[in-house]
Amino acid sequence: MKMAIRRLRSLAFLGWGDVLLFEHQQHTAPLAKRLVAVQEVTETNVTDASWFNTSAEMAAFRDFLERGDLGFYGYVDRKCIHRSWVKLGPCRINLWRSFSRRIGSKEAYIHYCKTASEVRGFGVYPLVLDYIARHLKDFYSIQRTYVATNYTNVASRRGIQKAGFLPVARYKVLMWWRFPLLVLRKSL
Repeated sequence: MKMAIRRLRSLAFLGWGDVLLFEHQQHTAPLAKRLVAVQEVTETNVTDASWFNTSAEMAAFRDFLERGDLGFYGYVDRKCIHRSWVKLGPCRINLWRSFSRRIGSKEAYIHYCKTASEVRGFGVYPLVLDYIARHLKDFYSIQRTYVATNYTNVASRRGIQKAGFLPVARYKVLMWWRFPLLVLRKSL
């Protein structure tokens, strides 16, 4: 019986998302336990992250570059150990599945972040996020930088806040197939 109910739920594609949106407020200069070098992703170094990403993710990175998104890799001892991607506004950004939000010009959204498991907990994520926010402000005149995570992802939330981001909104989204049926927004 439980198996039948699970099967019906999976066919219905009904699910709740709980997303927390952050905006960068202050540069914190977070410290990492290892020396981390951050570089912008280009066609020449895009494959550096292949050892901790799937082939589908690597294909997505190439697509990001082709459409003009910015990528940033974090390196420890010349080995890529982190990746983050940035969409520059104006555009629509996906916060969860097909739930999207518009960002304007002079705004940016950091997404598709991942740190290699062997260096998680070493402060790499907040260091790279802070670097990206400063880089966007200094070189692209970005006034607002956003990042989002699932509300239940406590480690990601902690890293985001260490990088000087503060929560600005929480979205609870009821999805059916690829359509948001109900969106509850709470300003923070």
